[in-house]
Amino acid sequence: MGRYVKELKNGNLKIDKAKVRNEEKLDGKYLLSTSDESLSAEEIALGYKQLYEVDSLKKHQKEIKCSNQTVSVNLLMYNENDWN
Repeated sequence: MGRYVKELKNGNLKIDKAKVRNEEKLDGKYLLSTSDESLSAEEIALGYKQLYEVDSLKKHQKEIKCSNQTVSVNLLMYNENDWN
């Protein structure tokens, strides 16, 4: 059966509401890790956000190539301190 559904002895299906409630507590939360202990939580989150944005652009670029169009995507990586 599925993650939140269990089959009863009579064959009926039942949603495991306790599992659903436990999982709801984690909705919208992420566990981020790094080996660089000098980084603040904000810096780690920003780094992951930038990685996500770059990965999204790469995926979009691949989708465009599949449609036989020639597109150039320039990625600009910057440090938050560069703007101060």
